Amino acid sequence: MSAENNGMSAENNGTPTPPEMVSSPPPARRRGMGGRLLRGVAWLIGGALLLLVVAVGGFWWYSTTPDFQHRLNEKVVEVLENATGGKVELQGLSFSLWHLAIEADGLAIHGLEGPGQAPYLSAEKIEVRVKILSFFAHTTGTGLASHIGLDLLRVEHPEFHLIVYKDGSTNQPVPKHPSTRKTPLQDTLLDLKANDMELVDGVALLNDRAIPFDVAARNVEAQVHYLSASDRYGFSVQLEDLQTKMKTQEVARSRLRFDGELGRNIAVLKNLEFDSGKSSELHATATLKDFSKPEWQAKIKGALDLKQVSDLTGFEGLTGGVVDLALDGHSCEVTPAVAQRRPHFWQRRHAPTPANPAKAKLAPSPECEAGYLVVGSAKVYKAGYTNQYLVLHDVDGGAQLHITPSELLLTALT
Repeated sequence: MSAENNGMSAENNGTPTPPEMVSSPPPARRRGMGGRLLRGVAWLIGGALLLLVVAVGGFWWYSTTPDFQHRLNEKVVEVLENATGGKVELQGLSFSLWHLAIEADGLAIHGLEGPGQAPYLSAEKIEVRVKILSFFAHTTGTGLASHIGLDLLRVEHPEFHLIVYKDGSTNQPVPKHPSTRKTPLQDTLLDLKANDMELVDGVALLNDRAIPFDVAARNVEAQVHYLSASDRYGFSVQLEDLQTKMKTQEVARSRLRFDGELGRNIAVLKNLEFDSGKSSELHATATLKDFSKPEWQAKIKGALDLKQVSDLTGFEGLTGGVVDLALDGHSCEVTPAVAQRRPHFWQRRHAPTPANPAKAKLAPSPECEAGYLVVGSAKVYKAGYTNQYLVLHDVDGGAQLHITPSELLLTALT
């Protein structure tokens, strides 16, 4: 036993142990340190997520309390009063964090109208839903997505009431802090990228006390959708009950429908349908490009009941008949000096002398010499007109039209 111990002792005290036989640090210890590090990171991430969940949950709970609703209501009223300058009333306001939606009930904005009169603007209910991606991008303020995006804007039973007084003033309120932004309205609307906007059962009232004139539009419906492919808004508007009254004329009942697209520098009217009375029906299309230097073209085709025209415009004397119209117009690329070179045809008798005639000596365009050109045809059937000096009835006729700001030509009279 002692020999073995001595042998082993001699072996240990003899030649050095080869390097490959030297034991390395236990791998279990390194795995333990890595595990503790990972557990620490996991606890950190878990704690952060738990804190976020608690914060969101706390805010969600607080957003359902009456105190939050009351504070939000007061803030919205304050913002609207500063923006419009009117007296704002809001019956109720609710906010849903889960749906990212705000619903306002009983909104009324009072302008300069007198006591007891209908408010300048009101709505029974307004619903706004924010797009989720745009909401989080806006809160972090990153890139173009920092603009607020809307998923839905729905307004139920809106009423607009405008009064024009004898001195030319209106009941429209004036903002307390006018905006200094120079961004065009169409850019602001397009930046919202609203998926769906609806206007349901609206009413518009216009009362001009200087000139007896009333307009009421009921059963108004409008839908607007953002078209991402073209960066435009597509819109559709229906006025199923449009009532107008001019001076002492009878109330004219009409229907108006139109749809089109609005871009940052273009507006397209794809289709317009106007029906009024028994036989008035118009269809129109139009395009407007470059809002800074407008270029437009339009087409109108249809028939008008002349008695209904008298009711719509206040032009007295038309007693009956129908006129068929087919018109095609467009703008012309001419300078303002060219457009002013000749007076309007209704101004020729007393045309003013230019202050500096030399500035108006520019050659007019051979096709369109004064800003726009409208050509087409008009045919009249069984027309009647009456005043204290003249009585006409059952008049038939037609003509080709050529209209510019300085000329009204009728050719091919029949």
